[in-house]
Amino acid sequence: MLERILAAAGFRLDTGLVNTVRPSELLDRYRAEFAQVLMRYPVVRAWVFGSVARGEDRPGSDLDLLVELDAGSSVVDIFGLDEDIADVLGCPVDVVTTTELEGNGLLRQGLERDRLPLAFAA
Repeated sequence: MLERILAAAGFRLDTGLVNTVRPSELLDRYRAEFAQVLMRYPVVRAWVFGSVARGEDRPGSDLDLLVELDAGSSVVDIFGLDEDIADVLGCPVDVVTTTELEGNGLLRQGLERDRLPLAFAA
């Protein structure tokens, strides 16, 4: 009924789910599951950066993840990593590889300033 009233007034009811927990809290809560996902991929080291690393994340923020891959691996080898982590944490995830930073000094400089290492058994 509420949807019909809103539609008549020119609005629509958005019934999408919105996360009410900060990504940093989700990462703490699901750290073991997060590590298991990373170990299924050729990830040697991982860092968080952006709002989570700076302690400025909010509910609805994404998790920015920087990963270093095994020698000989490429971005193709981690296809789906962002989705697998998002499924575990329940928040959007953006993954950047250290290889992607090689040609972008400005981006690399910004990431190196606020990145935090993540411990997991590789």
